[in-house]
Amino acid sequence: INVIEDITDLKQAEETQRLLAEAGRVLAGSLDYEATLHKVAWLAVPALADWCTVDVYGERGLERVAVAHADPSKAELAEQLRGVWIDPGGTVGPAAVLRTGRSELHRHVDEAHYRAAALNPAHREAMLQIGARSNASVPMTVRGQRVGVMTLSTAESGRTLGPEQVVVLEELGRRAAVAVDSARVNRQRSAIARTLQNSLLPPQLPEIAG
Repeated sequence: INVIEDITDLKQAEETQRLLAEAGRVLAGSLDYEATLHKVAWLAVPALADWCTVDVYGERGLERVAVAHADPSKAELAEQLRGVWIDPGGTVGPAAVLRTGRSELHRHVDEAHYRAAALNPAHREAMLQIGARSNASVPMTVRGQRVGVMTLSTAESGRTLGPEQVVVLEELGRRAAVAVDSARVNRQRSAIARTLQNSLLPPQLPEIAG
């Protein structure tokens, strides 16, 4: 008698918990949120997708601060996508997710999706080089405020993203949002402390004989 038990779901749950635990450790280890988010993006590949991007909302808009790819040979292309500013009026992708606060899942993307999401012809060309087949974006929310967007994309692997990956990404997004918020609060407190300290210092140091 042969007994076969499908443990795929169990293994996926174990991998998910391991990824979230590692993400929690990384996020708690530094107040430099840009470097931390870069590490988190690398945790998401290749476990969840081929690409992971993180966009953070600031004074100038939505900035792409982290990009990771499962294939090290794509590092140069990934680097080209860092530092771009996302059009806040976009109808799909990170801009729409930041505006609405609702996650987006595009199981299959085509050139029309690229045209709607691209910032300019150069950005569209980079997206075409990526060759994404499926993507998902979730808001990074803390204390009722949206501080950014995390996006997963699949390309070379041919995988199709589904609700399971979105659930994991949403949890990653929540944890990342807390890290960004904590880092910003720390920066503000440090700036206030420096300002108070400077106000208490004498304009000139006294000259003491001897």
